[in-house]
Amino acid sequence: MLGTVGAGFTATAAEQTAAESWTVSHDGGSASGTATFVREGVIGGELTLDGTLRATDSGCYFANVTVVHDLAPGFYKSAEQCGQGTTPIDMAIGTSTANWTASIEICRTGGDCGQPQPIRG
Repeated sequence: MLGTVGAGFTATAAEQTAAESWTVSHDGGSASGTATFVREGVIGGELTLDGTLRATDSGCYFANVTVVHDLAPGFYKSAEQCGQGTTPIDMAIGTSTANWTASIEICRTGGDCGQPQPIRG
């Protein structure tokens, strides 16, 4: 694999995956949405997550996305939702290698996290 295409690259429909649905929850927090991946060149691309974070209690929650590039993890946190209500999830995460995996989980701020769900986009 050789490199990535520079700025200004526009993906075609054939280079974008079909949207994959995901749903995760933990205690009074939950989130659901879709993930898509757009390849940008020979290796790498952009993983996009769109969805909604919900809280049904007085706690604060966020979606935590873990992307592992060749065994090196990166962690990406959504906006928080504190107290009952919803917050949009709109994340775009660049991948720079051909070998990567990703998962999403709901975490309580300052506390623990729920079971991660693999996402491919």
